[in-house]
Amino acid sequence: MYLYQIQILRIILSDLQSNEFFHRVDIFKQMEFQFPTFQDFFKGKRILLTGCTGFVGKGVLEKILRQYDTGMIYVMIRAQNNITASERFRKQICQSKCFERLRQEKGENFQEFIINRTTPIHGDFCENELGIEKHVRDELQDRVHIIINCAASIELHLPLKQALDINFYGNLKMMQLAVGCKRLNMLIHISTAYVNANRKGQIQEQIYDEKQNILNYVQDIYQQADKMSEAQVDKLLNDLGSTYIFAKNLAEQMYKQLKPKNMSLSIIRPSCVGCAISEPQPGWIDNLAVQGGLILNTGLGLLKLFKCDKTIQICTIPIDIFVDQIIGVAGYDSNQQKFKIYHSGCSYDNPNFEFFKLLETKGIDFWMKYQAKKRVAPPKVILTNNNLYYKLKYQQLKWMLYLGLKIAENVGSYESIKQAKLNLNNLEKSNKISKVFQSVSSKQWIFQSSNMRMIIDYLGQFKELNMDVRGIYWKQYFYLYNYGVQKFVLGEKINLKDIIMEDQFNEPKSKNLTQREKPKL
Repeated sequence: MYLYQIQILRIILSDLQSNEFFHRVDIFKQMEFQFPTFQDFFKGKRILLTGCTGFVGKGVLEKILRQYDTGMIYVMIRAQNNITASERFRKQICQSKCFERLRQEKGENFQEFIINRTTPIHGDFCENELGIEKHVRDELQDRVHIIINCAASIELHLPLKQALDINFYGNLKMMQLAVGCKRLNMLIHISTAYVNANRKGQIQEQIYDEKQNILNYVQDIYQQADKMSEAQVDKLLNDLGSTYIFAKNLAEQMYKQLKPKNMSLSIIRPSCVGCAISEPQPGWIDNLAVQGGLILNTGLGLLKLFKCDKTIQICTIPIDIFVDQIIGVAGYDSNQQKFKIYHSGCSYDNPNFEFFKLLETKGIDFWMKYQAKKRVAPPKVILTNNNLYYKLKYQQLKWMLYLGLKIAENVGSYESIKQAKLNLNNLEKSNKISKVFQSVSSKQWIFQSSNMRMIIDYLGQFKELNMDVRGIYWKQYFYLYNYGVQKFVLGEKINLKDIIMEDQFNEPKSKNLTQREKPKL
């Protein structure tokens, strides 16, 4: 932890020596335009939004619908299994718990409000021209002002060709659509902070190791992909860890190289997107990336042994802060005709060193007190960074559980045999979970956020946005995260008031959960 803090200090000193700090101040002094309110900026703007069946896309759509008087929002959704885009929009998005607040505010007028403000359209990254019908494509290119592209396949280990089809060539088709938009003010692409996972330490808001001609480079790989061995694919990935990250890395290079001079294009790289602090609801979560997955499996009693370095920080960005950052970038960079990259996370401004320590202590206490109805075993987890100890402990637990199964098969009841098999299966699941999250739980990155910090400092006057992670108290956030997993993922009843009354939630006295107020009861 102390070495990490020294690294942070070195970065800050480096910024000062390179005049970056004074450059930022100078930018504010020389600002040639007076930024309007966000209400004014979004008023009447027509937006194309992708990825709304996902966590981030839902959050962006809900916030814009609730907060801003935009023009039509075109929601691109892939039709699936004979279910039309409109049906998926109605069932998977509008009925989501994300929209509960908006549903309560609009009451009986909710459906009419949604119909008047949104147009679901079919779109698929794997189809020619995104599978968008010609008359719809013409309408988009004639009318859309802002594109916010949240769509991606987040499956880490897709076959290489499939990963490129979705996360590279799908984005290439989105870029081609954007180039044809006559009124386009802004294109925002949501990437991931881990596109440079093969680097160590400090990661800048820039593209590293850019290929001279990205389209030719990817075409060569795509043509060879089916013939590549697993070892060849691993060598190609160059320690990026997954085909998902590899394809996202290439997509960023594509956006940079193909951006027309008159286009405003910003890439935002979130780290691990976590539960909401307050908007649309405290604790709201719709996916299980890293922290959510570990919390859920701990609560259910599935996670028994996990390999990680407990001293490192997990770079986290709450979903509502991330959504506000997307909105802030959309307003700030609109019509600037620049290419910008932004990191979204906490590793530079407010590192979260608490997660793993809390998981094996307060996390266990939480799930013992607020027992999940769907749990399969009492919560208990061993965390270690020692590879030899992990392997020995895993084999020891496996041998003990296997012995228990054999005893049950010889002298036990049907229920005891069933439980013994379940325990052995849970250990195997725990080992798989450890492998899936190993890269994030054992490596340390500092995602420098100078570009995002500049926007946050300038837009601090707009109280409707909370883009800043510096006010988060991670111990309180951990409790809220556990609450969110139990309520929104498991769908179980739990009283937020009980969580807020916890002693740990009310410490320290001088620092709130965020700069916003505590979650409302």
